[in-house]
Order: sequence, then structure tokens, then C-alpha cells
Amino acid sequence: MSSQPQTPYVFSLVSITLVLFFLGFFGLLALSGKYVIDRTKEDLELKALLTEGTQPDQAARLLDALRERPYIKTIRYRSREDIFGEFAQLGGDFKEAMQGYNPFLSSINIQLNAEYIQGDSIRAISRELLTHREVSEVDYPISLIETVNYRSGWILQASAGVAVLLGLLAYLMILNTVKLAIFSRRLIIRSMQLIGATAAYVRWPFVRIGLIQGSLGGAFAAALLCAILLALQAQFDTVGIDIRALSQGTPTLILYGSLVLLGATLGYLSSRVALSRYLNKSLDEIA
Repeated sequence: MSSQPQTPYVFSLVSITLVLFFLGFFGLLALSGKYVIDRTKEDLELKALLTEGTQPDQAARLLDALRERPYIKTIRYRSREDIFGEFAQLGGDFKEAMQGYNPFLSSINIQLNAEYIQGDSIRAISRELLTHREVSEVDYPISLIETVNYRSGWILQASAGVAVLLGLLAYLMILNTVKLAIFSRRLIIRSMQLIGATAAYVRWPFVRIGLIQGSLGGAFAAALLCAILLALQAQFDTVGIDIRALSQGTPTLILYGSLVLLGATLGYLSSRVALSRYLNKSLDEIA
């Protein structure tokens, strides 16, 4: 097969790769936004204030009891003396002004896993914590979290809408490039029909090429995104920021696989649609 007939297919593959790359890049931006929001929310601490008479050994037993709960990301005990010492360091006159009185309570500080940082979940966790006699009060900025969740929900919905539009744009662009590739083979299609080939027989080689090109385009797009993330990870590692949970996380791997699957699906559909215009036309019409 000469190099000239291959040109439309090479152009089609490059076009599919670029379209899927930009679609995947937008998906990666959406995942990055969610990652940043989740990490920000996880940095907030829920404080279980302990009763004034709680001894360190009692706090340690409570800490052990809570450590294996599924909503716990990190948990630590802070004594009232430690808290008082931190405030005393902030202002030189603080300790003198308090005249030896410590107004603070010991606390157990908890960072929650992102999936539990919802208003209903936090209320349920607070109720559970308050069932322990050592816990007198639970402090958490729940109104801030509900505001963030509400706004991030709108952002995710808007992102989904843009993703649908980009997907439609990707289909139309791939359809047009596949049409150009099939147009270069239009006389071959007609020749196959003239020797008695059925529509299914004529269609299959082109659909197969569409599947292969779409899959390869998705794989190349995923490889480009992976390379970008690895480069960013290396840069962030130099400043002590770990983004491996994003670059190697399950959602990102699903995104890579989705690009390959989407590419194959779009290649298949666009090949069938583009080819249908030639199957029922005369030689004069397609020449």
C-alpha cells in the first residue's frame, strides 16, 4: 500500500489523539480541582473537647477506641497544657495575664476522610463522639464545609456539562476526519459493491480501522496526560508537595481507561455514520 493513501488515516489518528487529549486534559483539571478541594477539607480538624476531669490515660483509651473508625484520617491528643503553652508563645503577656489559670480543655483533634466531610456525616460523627463520657463538646466549622460542598457541587455540575459539550465536539471532529479518510477510499468501496460484497462486508474493514484508530488515539492521549502528570509530580517533589494521590490515584487511572474506551466508541460510531453515505450511492455520485 502506497504512502499517499495512508495520509488520511495518519491525519485522522493525529486529530483523534488531539481531540481526546484536550477532552482528557479538561477531565484532569476537574480531577485536580476536586483533589485540591478534598485536601483542603481534610486539613480542617474536628475537635472533640474533653471534660475537665479527663485524665491522660482515659484520653489514651478513647484515642485507641476511635483510631480504627472508618472516618478517621488522622487523630491526635492535645493536652490542655500543650494548648496553653502554644498560646503563651504567641503573646509574651498572655501567661502573666492569666495568672497561672489555664482556661483550655484537652482535646482530641481528628482529620476526617474526604468522603465523610458532609453535613449529615459530620453531625452523625459528632453525635457518636458525644456518647463518650470523656467528650464534652465537638467543634467543627460545619457551616463553612456545607458552603464549600454546595459551591463545589455546582462546579462539578458545570464541569459535567462542559465535558458533554466537549464530547460532542470530539465526536463531530472525529466524524469529519473519518469522512475524509473514507472519502479517499470511496472508489474501493464502490468496487467492492460491484463484485457483490454485502454492506456488512464492505463496512467491517473501515469500522475496524475506526476502532483501532480511536483506541490508539485514546491511548496516545492518555500517555501524553500521564507524561504531563509525571513531569508535574517531579516538579512538586522538589518543593515537598506530594501529588501522587492525584497522578497515581484510581480516578486518574479510570480517566486514562475512559479515553481509550471513548476513542474506540467514537471511532466505531463515526466510521459507521461516515461510511453509510457511500453504501447506497451510484458510482457517479461518489466519484
